[in-house]
Amino acid sequence: MSKYLNRISAIGIMILNFGWFLKLTLNIIISTGGPMGYALITLPVSILVNLLLIPAILAFGKKHGDSYVLTTINAVGLVWATVWFFLFFVW
Repeated sequence: MSKYLNRISAIGIMILNFGWFLKLTLNIIISTGGPMGYALITLPVSILVNLLLIPAILAFGKKHGDSYVLTTINAVGLVWATVWFFLFFVW
């Protein structure tokens, strides 16, 4: 059960990252925060969501596939990234 939850949350993190947050991070860095630099406020959150790719990728390995700690990190990270996604892009 932990293995499936881990992989489902890892896939969700990857979709959010490759779909929106990685593009957001690169756009902020390339544009140096926009005309007045206000986008730099969102850069720390975006980078932390990008760092969730590390445990998401580890979830597909044989060594860490059943780890409860990794499952917890991925599940909480998916909820956290989803909340920020809705705050940045939907609201």
